[in-house]
Amino acid sequence: MKVEEHISKVCDYINYLEEQTTRLKSQYDEFMNEVKNDNLNLISDSGLKTGQQIFAVGDSHAIFFYKSKKIVAMWGGLTSEYPLTMYKLIRTNLNALDIPSVIGRGHEIFKIKENDFVLFYYGYNDIQKHIAKYENWKEEIVGLCENYVKLMCLYRGICKINPIVSCVYPIAKPKSNAVTNGSDFDRIEYTKYMNFVLKELCSINGIRFFDIYDHIVDESGYIKDELCNDGMHLDLQSHSLRTYVEGKILELCI
Repeated sequence: MKVEEHISKVCDYINYLEEQTTRLKSQYDEFMNEVKNDNLNLISDSGLKTGQQIFAVGDSHAIFFYKSKKIVAMWGGLTSEYPLTMYKLIRTNLNALDIPSVIGRGHEIFKIKENDFVLFYYGYNDIQKHIAKYENWKEEIVGLCENYVKLMCLYRGICKINPIVSCVYPIAKPKSNAVTNGSDFDRIEYTKYMNFVLKELCSINGIRFFDIYDHIVDESGYIKDELCNDGMHLDLQSHSLRTYVEGKILELCI
């Protein structure tokens, strides 16, 4: 790659990060204003008879639950120290109970307790930006997923939480302006394979696996347009979509 092309790609990526940060910060600020104005339950009520809470953490797909009254969303933005890739999470010596304080930016008000459910969104950013660098990408995905599920098992045993591993959501269509590595075809294949591996490993290790991939993917392998507001993330304004997603998650927690 020529130096000029590399510089141009880096500049495009910086612009993309700035746009995403601005948009997501606006959504976060809106959420925190609702909390301050008491228009949103500070501690969501999952409705579970056991009194356990449900938290969604990880990459920016967790934002979908910011308006939920059943699931607490925690995402610190692109400037947070909290890891946003599966690769970094595995290498971060992070106690699951400390996630709110590590994310910061007001999330400290939430407390993850023993026996709570924590839905982990990881793998999407790894696929969009990193997996294409590896010639033997299947081997890389298997290794990542094995260590990721091992971490979930540690969280279950040491932190005494109930981890839920989310499937990796379908890739965004080109019009979303997401900066990626690898062709769309390749990243669709990476996503399918990672979900296959995660599902198998979760089944073997008794970890709950949240799988709505088939419901939100179109016939070409992209996330469905009608379910998004930005071409990449599920529409957090859609009440019917939230009802569907929350219902599927609650089924795993009963």
